[in-house]
Amino acid sequence: MNEPRGRVLCVDDEPDAALMLTTLLSLQGFVARAAHDGPAALALAEKFRPTACVVDIRMPGMDGYELARRLRELLGEQTVLLAVSGLSGDEHHQRAWDAGFEYVMAKPVDPDELLATLTAHDEEARDLEGENVEKPPGGRAAGGVEKKPDPA
Repeated sequence: MNEPRGRVLCVDDEPDAALMLTTLLSLQGFVARAAHDGPAALALAEKFRPTACVVDIRMPGMDGYELARRLRELLGEQTVLLAVSGLSGDEHHQRAWDAGFEYVMAKPVDPDELLATLTAHDEEARDLEGENVEKPPGGRAAGGVEKKPDPA
């Protein structure tokens, strides 16, 4: 039996979107869990300890930016945070980077791009487990996924 590829927390206030993401990831060997708001995501993250979080930006109550800040405090730098949003532009991307996201992906989510991004992160984490290694340079990641730029 193959070892799971990683633990992914999917956070979206639209239950169908969260179900689609968790189903897709589970079929690809990830252990995926869903939450539908910020407080539920934080409670689940504390127990589940995800290796990656896919977070919708526009949610009622606690938005994705605030959730990312809190997830970063709770989980540390080893967990990759990927923002999913219908918003675009430099200002939105900067807000995402400032909140702690490493990646920004446009809605509707391209399943191949999401899998490529999470798989690359999972493989890097396995290869570098236990080592203190810098993250790869910023810029474009898989397809239309924006990766946080390295500080200049």
